[in-house]
Amino acid sequence: MLREARTLYQPDRRETGTPLISRYTFGGGQRKKARRKTDKKRHLFVDCYSLYLLLVLLALLLFNYIDSYLTLTLMQHDVVVEGNPIMAFHMEHGILSFVAHKGFITSISLTILCIFKNFHIAKVGLAFSVSIYFFIVLYELFLLFCC
Repeated sequence: MLREARTLYQPDRRETGTPLISRYTFGGGQRKKARRKTDKKRHLFVDCYSLYLLLVLLALLLFNYIDSYLTLTLMQHDVVVEGNPIMAFHMEHGILSFVAHKGFITSISLTILCIFKNFHIAKVGLAFSVSIYFFIVLYELFLLFCC
């Protein structure tokens, strides 16, 4: 009887998904993945992230800074010009501006991909980003040593 009365006045917490921002977002929680079959069909936000995700995000950040360094080196040797108009604008304001803004934009993007890691588009985005950055760095190394 008491249990029935409680359900009349309190909504079941499992009826709604995990919110994007909650008290566990920055303080840590226990949810790593969906536990129930019905939850696996929905997109869920989690409190804990895997070591694998951390390594992928760090690899992307490292690729970003390697790309920045190689781009600057190739530009100093007049092998390439910056094709991205936004980054070309920042390059006109100095190397520090270029590297800082490139790092900032990448960090914001990686944070968003981390938060939305259970969404299919984020999983595809992470895999696509790693492969694209890998080939960009390889191409820049090729240009550096061959030209």
